Order: sequence, then structure tokens, then C-alpha cells
Amino acid sequence: MSERVAIYYTPAAGSALSTFAAGWLGRDVASDQETSRVCVDGLDPSWQEVITRSPRRYGFHGTLKAPFTLAGDHSLDDLHQALANFVAGRPAVTLPGLSLSDLYGFVALVPAADSPAINDLAAACVDAFERYRAPLSPADLERRRQSQLTYHQDDLLVRWGYPYVMDEFRFHLTLSEFLKPAECQRVIDALSPVVEPFCQPPVTIDAVSLLMQADRQSPFVLVDRFPLSG
Repeated sequence: MSERVAIYYTPAAGSALSTFAAGWLGRDVASDQETSRVCVDGLDPSWQEVITRSPRRYGFHGTLKAPFTLAGDHSLDDLHQALANFVAGRPAVTLPGLSLSDLYGFVALVPAADSPAINDLAAACVDAFERYRAPLSPADLERRRQSQLTYHQDDLLVRWGYPYVMDEFRFHLTLSEFLKPAECQRVIDALSPVVEPFCQPPVTIDAVSLLMQADRQSPFVLVDRFPLSG
């Protein structure tokens, strides 16, 4: 089975964060529609197209449980109901703003300060929906191990299907492909005045989203968004 699902945070359609992302990436994950790109001073539009290819396919998001294939005894409807149960009574998370960062060579929006609450939400997602995940294939294991994982990260990969979970987790919303340090800084400098108005105030993680990918070459599309308690 080539179809995959993922549990992400995606901002509400029409929000400032969602509108910015659609203009930057050239695609709105909420509607699965291509959008007109917003030109950013200091960046060539053709280069902007190149450096946003992967984020555009994955859709603007913060990972809570990384993409996985559903186990054979579970359906998308099963997972949908489980997510509805998961968010019932679970509080939203307020981040102390977002800031642009060079995150291991990727330009990303990250919490402006440590947030145990978002780490706890992600850990809960990883654990609660593990029963729905099919084991990784040998090919997927090998692909992940090409990233020069630590022994601990490899243990997490084997246990949870992804190496950057639990104590290795860092919430982020990716904006670029892997770039050289000078390229990352160039993008950060250009985007900083664009994102400051809506990233400097506190940002509320108000929902958990279910996304689906028909195959490894297709874009992720939003299936549903499950609001957390206010």
C-alpha cells in the first residue's frame, strides 16, 4: 500500500499564518489548490519556486505524528474517529510566538521559547496513534538511517517509526528545502519583516489535522481538522 496518512498541525484556513504559507509555497494545503506566489523582496521568484518544492508537496504544517502507512486492520475512518476522541476535552496550546530559524539547514518557523505543552501534545499523538501505524518497510528503515542517526534516534525510529519524537522532538513549520547556511540566512532576512506581524504575538495551536497522501509522489491533502478546546 502506497497511501500514507499524517497527523499535523495546520493553521486555520484564512488565518494570517495560513495565508502567508499559501503565498510563500504556492499551494494552500487546506483547499489543495495552487495559489499565486507572493513576491518577497530580495528573493528571486524562480529560486523561491525551487527551494519550496518539498514543503509545497507536504503542505504547510507542524508535525505531530510523522507520515505512516495504516496498519492492515485499521481504516481511515477508524483513525478519523480516534482523532475525534483524542481532541475531546484536550486544551489548545499557546506558543509564545514564532521565530524564523535555520533548523539543521532548513528554514522553519519554531516556537520563540521552549514550550513543554506542544512537546506533550506531540508525544501524546505519537503514542495514541501508534496502534494505527504499520511497521516500516526495510526500504523505509534504510532511507531514514541514511541521515546518520544517533543510537538513541535509531532506537526511536525502530520503536515509533520516526527518529525525531519524544525527547528528540522539536516543533517546527518548514518553509524550505535543505539549504547552505548563507542561503538560509538570506531567506530568513527576507522573510523576517513579512512574518513578524503575525508571529511575534502568541500563536495558538488550536487543532490537530489529519492529512493523506495517495502515493509518495502526490501532495498531502487535508482530510479533516479537529479543534482542540479553547
